[in-house]
Amino acid sequence: MNEHALHGMRVVDVGTSVSGSYCARLLADFGADVVKVEDLSDGGDPIRSDGPPITNRDGAAGDSALFVYLNQNKRSVAVDLQSEQGREIWRRLLFGADVVVDSGETGSLSRQDVSFEQIERANPRSVVVRISPFGQGGPYSGRPACHLTVSALGGLVTSLGDPTREPLDVGFPLLEYVSAVVGAVGAVASWRACRDSGRGRLVDVSQQEVAVRMHMYPTVMATLGLSTKRRTYFPMYIMAQNGWVAVNTLSAQHWKDACVFMGLDEVADDQTMSDPAVRNAAAPALQKRMDAWAADQQREDIFEVGQLLRIPVGIPYTLLEVVEQEHYNERGLFRPLETTGGTVKQPAGPFGSSPIRDDWRDAPGVGEHTTEVVEEWLRDGDRTRVEEG
Repeated sequence: MNEHALHGMRVVDVGTSVSGSYCARLLADFGADVVKVEDLSDGGDPIRSDGPPITNRDGAAGDSALFVYLNQNKRSVAVDLQSEQGREIWRRLLFGADVVVDSGETGSLSRQDVSFEQIERANPRSVVVRISPFGQGGPYSGRPACHLTVSALGGLVTSLGDPTREPLDVGFPLLEYVSAVVGAVGAVASWRACRDSGRGRLVDVSQQEVAVRMHMYPTVMATLGLSTKRRTYFPMYIMAQNGWVAVNTLSAQHWKDACVFMGLDEVADDQTMSDPAVRNAAAPALQKRMDAWAADQQREDIFEVGQLLRIPVGIPYTLLEVVEQEHYNERGLFRPLETTGGTVKQPAGPFGSSPIRDDWRDAPGVGEHTTEVVEEWLRDGDRTRVEEG
């Protein structure tokens, strides 16, 4: 018996952005049969060339590291969407899938003039996940966007940093990945509901709306007239002998304990420091004293002692350092994966002890599985009725 959580789910991935690819990869990690369908007339998935290529074992330039990460455990079908035969295979794969994942400003479905209604008519229990900057309706739908503009229009950048200064960019395409997780959850929930109801579902994920949901708590507080300002101030980074240490104080007790820990006893006892304005004014001088205190210490020692004192202390690890961390490796987060560029460590799955697949596979080459997928999927007439609608 196959114990993979999503064994039996057929997924077609036609997305051309991070959010769609990562959404489909999450489904693949849990055992779904995910097929990435690429357009040969357009050079295949554009993410293949997004960033420096990985050098293959034979010395040739391969796909980008981003593509390799986003497309593990998938199969690839390549068709020429400029040809009638290519479009026919593309549509039949869509109509035979349990879940179709699309992403981008307009999406591949819109560019090929295929609607959710057409897919549902051909396969009444199908789920279509569409992840886009602004959703499938509304005045912004289909407009060009990037992570910065969507974060800005979703209010995310103004919820960070100092309100007296310019908005603070997130600095990473966070919404692409969070929206992908939302899409994957929606796909699984809808897949189950469709099997019970016999009706298809459209999962319309707007990255802008995901941004709003991520920081709605302070918005609700402000609506109720409650202050959203932090009650305590503390410089968040200090420089130890061998690198940065992150320190935070989430309560008055944290503040006192951190000051005593760093030899600032008189500051801990200073009642005027309870006023954020006073603390802000004193911050530059305090920063110098804390850096001087940490200058001859190892960041690991500060971290361990701070943790024992129940002070929120952390080390800003580089990603290479993260891969080597004992905590992650003891929990089995990383697993070796053989790729065309060599062996790499990859996160094995988003949850500990989760029913993920054990046959972890490298990202596919362009059209690597075209013949086998077409033979497997298109010979099953019950699941591939082609109806133009």
